[in-house]
Parts: sequence; structure tokens; C-alpha cells
Amino acid sequence: MRLSDSSLPIILGSSSPFRQEVLRQAGVRFSVMSPNIDEARLHDDDPTHRALSLARAKMSAILPLVTHPSLTITADQIVVVNGSMRGKPPTREVAREYLLSYRDHPAETISAVGIGDTERGIAVFGFDRCQVYMTPMDSHIIEDILNDATIFRCAGGFAVEHPLMSPFVERIDGTIDSVLGMPMALAERLLDELFGNLK
Repeated sequence: MRLSDSSLPIILGSSSPFRQEVLRQAGVRFSVMSPNIDEARLHDDDPTHRALSLARAKMSAILPLVTHPSLTITADQIVVVNGSMRGKPPTREVAREYLLSYRDHPAETISAVGIGDTERGIAVFGFDRCQVYMTPMDSHIIEDILNDATIFRCAGGFAVEHPLMSPFVERIDGTIDSVLGMPMALAERLLDELFGNLK
């Protein structure tokens, strides 16, 4: 089942412009509701568990607020580089360190997604992994990237579709929508699983 074919209203529980753009490109009509959770309280040393925990927490925050039959989508992404988890860079200095490190190590994106049915109050979750390999970026390019606030909204401090960064993306082992935090194939498998529960 495709999300774009859903007869139910779809609510995206994320303010991420990247996830929103993936859904729009897929022809999905949706509204946005930003979940109010304290992500710092959901620490986990396992990046997959952490991404799934955050997606679940967002779903738990949204489901009770929706009073009409809808599909809800929540997601979270963790980036792992050389065994270390990365969220959104808190400072320019950290973001610079992140960008410099990609010449030596690929970035692994772990994207967790949840699809919920508000009428039944249930949700299903899964995750997808990708590897992003980049060639070294010149220091002046890095400084120009740092002048754009976009990367400070991105886990790992990189955005593969950014016009200054995309020329340095050597290859992606996986799909671009997954790297952007909304793996559509996963979301639609979860949708099938969710409605398979009716059988």
C-alpha cells in the first residue's frame, strides 16, 4: 500500500523540512504536528535503539492528541561515524569537526519510522540503514557550508542534497530518501504491516 493512496488523513509528527519534502515528492498529502518530547532524556548507547525510542516517544506524544481517524507518521535519525553517534551539531566548531571527518570515515544513517492508526491507537515501527561516502571538502567550502544554518538542523551536520555539499558525495549505499530521514519503502512496508493486523 502506498501512503499517497491512503484514504485517511496523514499527520507527520515532525517539523523536519527534509522529511516533508520527501513526502511531497512522493505525492503524499499531509499536515504537520510537532511532538513535544525531551529527546535528551531518551539516551541509549545503541544508535538503532535510540532512533526507535525517539520515534516511539514522538508517536506516544501525538496519538492521544488526534481525535479523528488518521495515519500518523513519526521518525528520527541517528548518524554514526567511526562507531560514534552524532546528532545535530550544537556549535559551529563541532559542525566543522564533523565535516572534516567525512574525508576519513563514511557516515551511517539510521532512520527509524513509525506509522500509527489513531482509530485503533496502535503503531508499528522499523528502521533503515544507509552508508554515505564523501570525498574531502576544501576548507573554504566547509566555511561556506557552515554559514548556512541548514546543516545545524541535520543529524551529523551534513545534508547530501545541499548544493555546496552534493558534489562531494561520492556514493550512497542505500536510498536518498532514507538519508533524508524518511525511507519511503520502509514506511510503506510498515503501512502494510499496520493494516495486516486487521486480518
